[in-house]
Amino acid sequence: VSLFNSYTNIGRMYIQMAEYRKALSHFSTLLELLQKTLPKDHPHLIATYNNIGIIHENMADYAKSQSFYNKSLDLCPKNATSNHLHVAM
Repeated sequence: VSLFNSYTNIGRMYIQMAEYRKALSHFSTLLELLQKTLPKDHPHLIATYNNIGIIHENMADYAKSQSFYNKSLDLCPKNATSNHLHVAM
């Protein structure tokens, strides 16, 4: 199991439990680690921005949510076709 999967699974568990601050802490830590080690358009980084957007949406902080969703969308592969795995998700 990778570090990404572990942080993501724990963060998602906290989202399901409505423990949004704990989820945000996990995903924020993961984001910092990924930003230091992966290219900016790596799928794990894109997914992490999206997950942070979900947390902010659940916390009714829609401006922050939209900001993270936009970061995720902006980093998606520009040359991907509609049947590309990352576009289809």
